[in-house]
Amino acid sequence: MSTNTPALTQTNTALLTEGAIATAALPPGEQKLSVAGLEEGGRGAVATPADPSVAIPVTEDDDAEKEAPVTQVVDLSVPLRAILVGAGKRANVYSDFAKQNKNKLKIAAVADPNQYRRERMALLHLIPFDRLYISWICVPEEKIADIAIICTKENLRLEVVHAFAQRGYAIILEKPMAQTYSECKKIIEVCRENRTTLAVAHVLRYDPHVVKMLDMIEKGAIGDVISIQHTNPVGWYHFAHNHVRGDWSKAYKSSSLLVNKCCHDMDFIRSLQSGVEVRSVYSNGSLAHFKEENKGYRDWPVNEITEFPDNDTVTEALLHGPYGRCVYEQLNDVCDNQEVLIQFDNGVTASLTCNAFTEKVNIRKTIVRGSRGELSCDYDQSFIKVFDFVRSSEVMYHLNNEKDMSSHSLVTFRDADRAFINAFIDCVKNHDPNALHSNHIDTLQTYLLLFSAEKSRQTNKIVIPNQEEGFLE
Repeated sequence: MSTNTPALTQTNTALLTEGAIATAALPPGEQKLSVAGLEEGGRGAVATPADPSVAIPVTEDDDAEKEAPVTQVVDLSVPLRAILVGAGKRANVYSDFAKQNKNKLKIAAVADPNQYRRERMALLHLIPFDRLYISWICVPEEKIADIAIICTKENLRLEVVHAFAQRGYAIILEKPMAQTYSECKKIIEVCRENRTTLAVAHVLRYDPHVVKMLDMIEKGAIGDVISIQHTNPVGWYHFAHNHVRGDWSKAYKSSSLLVNKCCHDMDFIRSLQSGVEVRSVYSNGSLAHFKEENKGYRDWPVNEITEFPDNDTVTEALLHGPYGRCVYEQLNDVCDNQEVLIQFDNGVTASLTCNAFTEKVNIRKTIVRGSRGELSCDYDQSFIKVFDFVRSSEVMYHLNNEKDMSSHSLVTFRDADRAFINAFIDCVKNHDPNALHSNHIDTLQTYLLLFSAEKSRQTNKIVIPNQEEGFLE
């Protein structure tokens, strides 16, 4: 990595002028953040360098024989310092957590090519201007934070993980892990070689519904698991926005619909059969509707098309970007519907459905059928239903934190995100990998299933997943 810091714009420089923070780049509603930041941190807070004493791993001298990073004791009373590598929408989750939990996490640096994103993070977290980088390549060789939160595009993730693992950072990697199974394996290998703490953000494992279901099944609420049926309803307008017009419309630029949209779901299915080998995978799916021959529909919504929406930027985006073109005249190639059938070695079967043509948006549903009962969970409800075959009666199991859950958190990953970040912080600070709900092996098995299923869809053949070779037809 180069140690050169990108040239500062006038707006960037103003971040440090007499302790004042420039607010011109932010929407009016967010400009008040500058005042609160100054009151909290003082006039010189923005320019204060990150405290180097909190670092976790250290590396040997470059001239010495290369060894894996050595872990040091962490001061539990000090928040972990993080660098955001990529500052888009998912990065906002970690930003919000840091603002709400200042004793746990501090955003100390940001690397993103978008000036607005960099400056917004600087205002929110009082990041000094010399910790704002136009690219991850510009981040200094020396370690400037405890953890790296990697939210780049999928095609960059292998090389970014490699760079930050070598420097001793603990790493949160946004999903999906990479574009190919081979890249996923290489990421795991790099992290093992450098003894890197790695957590891929499959936050569905931390969702209160999933945590409750796994606990109930483990305690025998439905007897032996016989079959698993899981549905991810993408939603018609959400699919049109993200997977027809948006960044995830072309598989070669990002990944397939299954890998991008269902890695959470496949990871959950895998957790229900943890440690059990997969005998076979079959998948089918297609781009059935969002193509030119089906043109004729109207009133598709357009939203979130620019970082800083106003009349000028929205007009510009509609005139010159994909969001102004007809949804049936894009060059999208990802499926708008897909099914996956999985058979495990113990005879358990599982099905995963991902479909754009649904009323509900991202509100999943799980049914697990067992030898003694049937479990059913709608993720917009605060309870899980179990029909007991022996008693011929239905029992409602309410979530433990039902009183703390708003209607918003029931249909988003808010609670899961918060639980995931807390678990990662506990893992790093206490050197306790058991704080995380999955490990490297679990993660790799999830992506083996995903890419096996996509291979099956492309070849219309049953695929046998193979840990070493990827998959066999």
